[in-house]
Amino acid sequence: MRIDGETLSLAELIDKVEASSEAQPAPYLRNQLLSEWPGELWDDVHPMPDCTNPNWFESRLFPSHESLSFVEVYIGGRGARFPVLHYDNWHTHAYLMQLYGDKEYVAFAPDQTDRVYP
Repeated sequence: MRIDGETLSLAELIDKVEASSEAQPAPYLRNQLLSEWPGELWDDVHPMPDCTNPNWFESRLFPSHESLSFVEVYIGGRGARFPVLHYDNWHTHAYLMQLYGDKEYVAFAPDQTDRVYP
């Protein structure tokens, strides 16, 4: 897999993540579609919790045959940071499932939008 221009195997990435520090963070794997990973990993996140239903992207209001629902994989070690401020153009909710370790999230209230985005 390629992460920020570096090609790593999953084993190499995990080794780097385990050795990651604030001063020397490991590469941050992000936005990887779980559907493109081995199928047995799907069992780690399914069944999805009740709070993810109903999924209005799968309603008749969105008649496209293209799925708009995604389960993404992110793997990062201590000190890893998402490279940009995230903005959800679809105005949906995110469900975050932490399988191991700790993660700090910073959320901004909607009334702060004009102070956060250009």
